[in-house]
Amino acid sequence: MFIIFGWDNTAKPQESLLTAPCAHCKVETNWTLWKQTTWGSLFFIKLIPIIDSYYLRCDKCGDTIKLDNKTAKAALDKSQRSDALHNYIVESIQKTQL
Repeated sequence: MFIIFGWDNTAKPQESLLTAPCAHCKVETNWTLWKQTTWGSLFFIKLIPIIDSYYLRCDKCGDTIKLDNKTAKAALDKSQRSDALHNYIVESIQKTQL
């Protein structure tokens, strides 16, 4: 019997999260939170979600920055948003790009 098993990725924008400077395109721009899911597939049909990863993407130039799952889930939950979380995300963008 012949079985085709593999991996497939899907990425979907979740929400426009914040406005911050982008060192790559050198402008203040919106950053959108994207969720990437890695799926286990059988005969090219996505069956089992294996791993979820979150990325911030510059809306102007498309530069991406990986964001840890805990921070991303807190950012998606409107009740957990705070100035400290906003500042942490902006610092993460700056550290990663510079």
